[in-house]
Amino acid sequence: MKNQLSNTSDIVTTLDLAPPTRRLMHWKETGGVEKLFTLPARPIPSRVLFKKYQRNMTLRTDPEEGEAASSPGPSDQAASKRGGRKRRNEEAVNTPGTSAQATQDMEPPTPVPQGYEPSIGMLSSLG
Repeated sequence: MKNQLSNTSDIVTTLDLAPPTRRLMHWKETGGVEKLFTLPARPIPSRVLFKKYQRNMTLRTDPEEGEAASSPGPSDQAASKRGGRKRRNEEAVNTPGTSAQATQDMEPPTPVPQGYEPSIGMLSSLG
């Protein structure tokens, strides 16, 4: 008994008690005030719907296009984990023989001279 009293490491640790109210417990589960505005106005009984709602309400930043094109980053890995959404979109955009040929066949736009001023008749019709 004396040995147990001399070793106080098991008694001195911090207590991990539940908050006294359900509201405080809900705040603790959701991450506090930081995510308060991502919660729905009414309780959602389905856990699946709640998780989908919560996932769509949090802000995720996308890397800039230049960085994403130069090196495959975590966004490519995340897309492959989610089911390859990014790959499906790229395949839909890069359909063979449509977009690449259409851009080559188009003529460039006609440049506007720098000293161009519309005539007075055109200005009066505008306004």
